[in-house]
Amino acid sequence: MKEPLKEDENSFVFPLDAVLLPLHIRVRKAGDRMSVKGMNGSKKVKDIFIDAKIPKNLRDNWPIITDDKGDILWVAGVKKAEIAQNDKGRHVKLTFSPIQN
Repeated sequence: MKEPLKEDENSFVFPLDAVLLPLHIRVRKAGDRMSVKGMNGSKKVKDIFIDAKIPKNLRDNWPIITDDKGDILWVAGVKKAEIAQNDKGRHVKLTFSPIQN
């Protein structure tokens, strides 16, 4: 039996059948909102950046992962979307490695 994929703050694991492929990497857009894991409703990406104390000069280039419908799955390294989890089937593991200056 395979070991379950482990996730941490710089990785995100979710069932492949829970999203519409292909995935896309983009930067934020005005009015972006996402359903945050562990929270009812949605939250503005702008507020997520503020709460996480991401410097303003980095926010416009921060990677955001979406599915093919445009639903935000992950503000990389910051917040993960609420996605129904299961132990069966194939899973995707995304990893974020910030560049150190």
